[in-house]
Amino acid sequence: MKTRNADPWTADAITKSWIPVLVVVLLLMAITFLAKGSKSPVILEPAVRNAAGYYTLLPDEDIECFAESGETLYAGGKSGLYLLDRNTYSPIRHLDFSGKLSFVRSIHFDKDGTLWVGSLQGVLQYNPSSGQETWWSTRNGLPDNRVNTLYSDCFGRLWVGTWGGVAWLDEAGWHVWKKADGLASDMVNVIREDGLGGMWFGAYNVPDGVISILPDFSRFTGDSAGTGKAWNLSEKLRPLADRNRSPELPTPLQWDYLTVVDGIPHSCITDLLRVSPGNMWVGSGFLEGGGACQVEFVHGSWLVTAVYHKDAETGTSSQEEASLLVDGRTIPLYGGLIGEKVRSLFLDSQNRIWLGSEYDGGSILSTSKDTGSVSSFHEESDSSGKNLPEGMNMTWLTTGNGLCNAEIKRVHEDGNGSFWLATRSGITVIPDFSHISQ
Repeated sequence: MKTRNADPWTADAITKSWIPVLVVVLLLMAITFLAKGSKSPVILEPAVRNAAGYYTLLPDEDIECFAESGETLYAGGKSGLYLLDRNTYSPIRHLDFSGKLSFVRSIHFDKDGTLWVGSLQGVLQYNPSSGQETWWSTRNGLPDNRVNTLYSDCFGRLWVGTWGGVAWLDEAGWHVWKKADGLASDMVNVIREDGLGGMWFGAYNVPDGVISILPDFSRFTGDSAGTGKAWNLSEKLRPLADRNRSPELPTPLQWDYLTVVDGIPHSCITDLLRVSPGNMWVGSGFLEGGGACQVEFVHGSWLVTAVYHKDAETGTSSQEEASLLVDGRTIPLYGGLIGEKVRSLFLDSQNRIWLGSEYDGGSILSTSKDTGSVSSFHEESDSSGKNLPEGMNMTWLTTGNGLCNAEIKRVHEDGNGSFWLATRSGITVIPDFSHISQ
């Protein structure tokens, strides 16, 4: 019997011949899809109001920071940037710049409206009006792409704290300082001015996690606070994006340091707050240890003048007994914090100090005569009976009385007087206190 070869061009033959190829193509597409870290589209749902009168939005997002521009609030976190309506507390838009932006730790608007974004990818310079982007990384000036914090000083210079040192940007380009230049650690977690001409750099890595202070930064740059001169970086920086950082300053840097030996509660520095020139607060801690302290400029030196902890059951109740002896000085120890590790610090428009914890919620320190404090609306959480300075009151915010998550990473007070709390699981918005009391 004579057999006939199958026609290679029949539909059935073509289908069978292409099945293995199709399987390989689909497999490669799946691998590429997974390799890019694909994720489901972010669903932006309206804010939900709870029984305490607080609003919760983006409950599935890890939020780190805020920046405000007009009626819009920008929130940065693990998944990029979110644009929020500060009047309705509702999300407007999500931005991840085609997947290039994630784990945003710090955001800042400069005077001309340019948005600076610090993330694991370096620093993004973004113009919201034109959509123009410039990316800064180790290729064009940064010491490390892992950005912890952004800070703009009184002259408009941008500072970037990274895991590999600190960089500051002026019209000449990037200037980088590392441990070899006098920093206590290459890891710079937070940056602040002290109001007396000095720059503070807090580190978070044990055992080097202490505060490095450059007492008089202006003498290294020739700036004078009285001139009112401010850098307008965005107009002149684009040519710098394609070149390396500028040479280091020739003048040797003279540093001061504050450590646990000086009374800082913990060597991991989480936040710094300037209450007034010469009056700084330090947040510190790791896991369930830490605390906060007040540092003041006294007789030409920075001294820890008060330390705050969570009240331990074994602690002393007498203010005279609850003290720390440092270099012959007695530093008072106060209780009342809701959690031992202080994750964030914030000074609001009524001079209340907000101390966000890592695991337990928030503490608000205010004067007892402050009738607009949160304690008037949450008397059950009032800790005024704790060991506190005379005339001061401490109030607690918890998941039990309105917070969406107990870790408060950042606090922001918007132009309407509402408070936005960034947490590991979304944002809690506390409207102005007079609204809550109604």
